[in-house]
Amino acid sequence: LYGKQISENEAGRIRKEFLWLPEEARAGIAIILDGTAEAVRLRKEAFAKLTKEDWNLLRRMQAELYENQLAYTDLFLEKVDFVRLSDAAFALARAVDIAKPFLETGIAKMRRRFMQFELDTPAGLVIIGGPKDNLYGKDALLIVDFGGNDIYANNAGGSERIVSGISIVVDCLGNDKYVTRGDFAQGAGIFGVGMLVDLGGDDIYNDENSRMQFGQGSALCGVGLLWDESGNDEFYSDTFSQGAAHIGVGLLVNGGGNDRYF
Repeated sequence: LYGKQISENEAGRIRKEFLWLPEEARAGIAIILDGTAEAVRLRKEAFAKLTKEDWNLLRRMQAELYENQLAYTDLFLEKVDFVRLSDAAFALARAVDIAKPFLETGIAKMRRRFMQFELDTPAGLVIIGGPKDNLYGKDALLIVDFGGNDIYANNAGGSERIVSGISIVVDCLGNDKYVTRGDFAQGAGIFGVGMLVDLGGDDIYNDENSRMQFGQGSALCGVGLLWDESGNDEFYSDTFSQGAAHIGVGLLVNGGGNDRYF
């Protein structure tokens, strides 16, 4: 899985953990896993021409963006394959779109409370959370959550702190709180692709005392998406957030509800 060799004992543990899940829920998870693996591969290809020195320049750009936004534009345009990068974003978005009806049917058929399952991989941490109130404190490559009023105190679909440059959260239900302390989170594509997809509930994205920069569907040489499908939501952020992008694409998409943006 994402380059990780699964031992027989570990494979048995995974099968045991997922055996009780409705078939549709397992199918939805499998679709998103495949889409994430494709995105990891494409993002790696997109940045394949960059040297170690180039990456050091990129990190300087990240730190100095406010002082000189165009200093390293030529490096991006010459060496980054933006077609591959956009293909990585499409692979993730397409996987969520295909998996969505499977996940919804699976939730309706669940009869047991699934606690939480974690698997560390070379591309990042994978977490599957059940229909209860979960707390997510670890940065992750992928989180699929089946319900509950959850708290996300992590990167929440921000790619900057993930080794593969890919991060996605799919939260199916619940009144959730996203309380990231720090920048580059909540659907932020920083040198990669970051997506936060919340499919229902009245959600709060940070608060008056914890506003972020480069978050909530923002991008820096990447693709960032915060997609909140429904509910009465509140969004708190600071500079370069809520759909902002520099050499990339940033999107904050809200499907409905009485929402407030700060």
